[in-house]
Amino acid sequence: MKRLLIRFLFGSLLLISLALYVITMTSWGLTRVFDYVAARVPGSLTVTQLDGAVVGPFNLSGLHYRDATLDIQIDQLQVDWQPRRLIGGLLRLSAVNATGVRVELLAATEKKAATTASALPMAMAWQNVTLQQLQIISAKSATPVSIEQITLQGHGEANRIQLEQLTMAAYHTRVLTSG
Repeated sequence: MKRLLIRFLFGSLLLISLALYVITMTSWGLTRVFDYVAARVPGSLTVTQLDGAVVGPFNLSGLHYRDATLDIQIDQLQVDWQPRRLIGGLLRLSAVNATGVRVELLAATEKKAATTASALPMAMAWQNVTLQQLQIISAKSATPVSIEQITLQGHGEANRIQLEQLTMAAYHTRVLTSG
């Protein structure tokens, strides 16, 4: 009886370990996690192609998010993060590179933005976050704002965000601020 119980426990542990490996270390697992998250976010979240693993780094192509106030499209998104830091309550992004970012503020955005403030769901820290070829389109303006590149580092928690460094290049001008 003891031997049967030990075999059962060992087999269960092996099966759980295999499942965790498949979910966190394979592209198939990344796809399942993305599908799980996409089904639970408000609005619509889709992606054309996913490569990599949940534990990172991973690449997303053709990322699209839309709700009543925003329409965001990202041609390429590369993310490298430290998921083990989630255990301590910190979302740490080591590197994020987004290329071909288009943000459209829909008509309802201006009304809603004035009345709601969002808090970060957990403490965050980010390094080497780069947005390239960014376009921001407002419902009130026919001309989009085009930014060649934004690079930032910082951290935040709850209702506070601190940018440690911000670099922006647009319209043949480069701005750098830190501190």
